Amino acid sequence: MATDRIYPRRRPLYAMNEEEKTVKKVLLIVLALLFVCAALAEDAFVPEGAEKFVGDWQAEETFIIMDWEEEHFRVLIIQGREDGQSEWDYSCLFDEEAGALKSLPYGVRREIVFDDNGEFVSSDEVYEDGEASFFLDEQDRLTWVDEKDGAGEGLVFERLPEFEPLFSDMTEALSSEGFTGMEGSSDGFYVAVVEVDGVYTRVVAELDETAVMLEEAIYEADDLSAAAAAYEEYVKTLPVTYLEEIVQQPLAEEELAALAGMKIGELEEEGFEALSYGDGGDGFVVTMALGMYDYDFTVTEEVDIEALWDSETDYAALTVGSAAFAGLSPNVTDLDYLPDGSYYDSVLDTGEFGDSFDFIGALLEAVQSGEVDLETLEATLKESMPEQAEEIMGYLNMFSQLYGDLPASVIAGEDAGD
Repeated sequence: MATDRIYPRRRPLYAMNEEEKTVKKVLLIVLALLFVCAALAEDAFVPEGAEKFVGDWQAEETFIIMDWEEEHFRVLIIQGREDGQSEWDYSCLFDEEAGALKSLPYGVRREIVFDDNGEFVSSDEVYEDGEASFFLDEQDRLTWVDEKDGAGEGLVFERLPEFEPLFSDMTEALSSEGFTGMEGSSDGFYVAVVEVDGVYTRVVAELDETAVMLEEAIYEADDLSAAAAAYEEYVKTLPVTYLEEIVQQPLAEEELAALAGMKIGELEEEGFEALSYGDGGDGFVVTMALGMYDYDFTVTEEVDIEALWDSETDYAALTVGSAAFAGLSPNVTDLDYLPDGSYYDSVLDTGEFGDSFDFIGALLEAVQSGEVDLETLEATLKESMPEQAEEIMGYLNMFSQLYGDLPASVIAGEDAGD
C-alpha cells in the first residue's frame, strides 16, 4: 500500500512568558533570514545531534514525518478524524543547546475533509503563524509542544519502522505498468508518478551527492542532451525513499460547467495557473493547472495568437466558454505541492526579504516595533553568525541614524519616491 506523508503536534513542556515568546520568535526569524539571504552554508548537511529526529513517528492516530531539507527540517503532522484529518506543517531549526527542534513562526494548520467514501472534499487553512517545539527523551520517544493551540497534549510518539517501499529503486518504478510518464526533479528529490490500486502515487527517491553533481553539470555542459541522459540514467538506480498518495480529486463535471462565463484572470485569482494556449478543435484553448490536474478552457473570443504574443491581446480578459479535464499536471512531480493539491514552498520563502536591503529593513522593523532591541539582536548575531554580525549591525545602526523612527517600509524602498 502507498503511504501518505505525516507530521506531529503537541503542547509545550514548559511555559514561557510573553517576553520570552517574542524574543524567541524574532530570533528564529533572524536565524532563518541569515540562512537564506546570506547563503552561509556551503553544504546541505544535518546538524550534528539533529539526525536523531529524522524519520516517521506515531502516537495513536497522529503521525509525524521529519525530513531534513538543506537548511532546515520540514515537519508534517497528520492527525486522523472521522470526517478527514488535521495537518500541521512546520519549518524547524535545530537548537543545539536545548537538543530540540524549534519551528519558525509561520507554521500552517489545515483541516482536510473527506466524504463517506474517503474521497477528498476540501482543504481549509486555519492559520499560518503556528509555532512548535519537538523534544526526544532518553527512550527515543518524541513529544510535540504546540505553542499555538496546545494540540497533541499528552501524546508520546514512537519511531515507526523504516519504510518498505513497493519499488526497490526508481528503475523498477519507472518500468512498472502503472507508470504515468510523469517524472522529474524536485528540491533534492527525484519524483515519478505511478498508479497503484487505482490511486495516483508519487514515488520519491532522494538525490545523493553524485546525482546532485550530475544535475548541476547539465546546466554547464556543452552537450546538454548527453549530460541530461547521464543524470537520468543515474537517478534510476536510486533507492525509493517514500511513497505519497495524491488525495486531491479532479473537479467534477458540474464544477467545470460552473466556470463558464468567468475570465481567465478570475481563474488565476482562484488559484489556477496558466500553462499554455493555442488553437483547439472548437476554438482557442487556454490550458491551466489547479494543484495536481490540468484543465482545458475553450474561450468564447476569436484570438489572434500573434496579437497575444505581442501583448496586443490580454489573455486574462478572455472568457471561458467551456472547460474540460485534461489529465495530470506537471505539478505532480513538484514536492512543493502537497498531496491535497495545496502549495507549500519547501525552500524557506522570505518573500520581500529576498535581498540584503529588504532583509535589513525587516530586522529594523523588528527593532522599531519593540519586538527586540539592538543589544539583544547583536548578541544573538554574534553568537550564531559571528562573521556576519558586525556588517549587519553596521547597516542597522546606519539606517537607524538616517531614518530614526520611519517605518521599515520606507527603508525597504517602498516609498522611495517620497
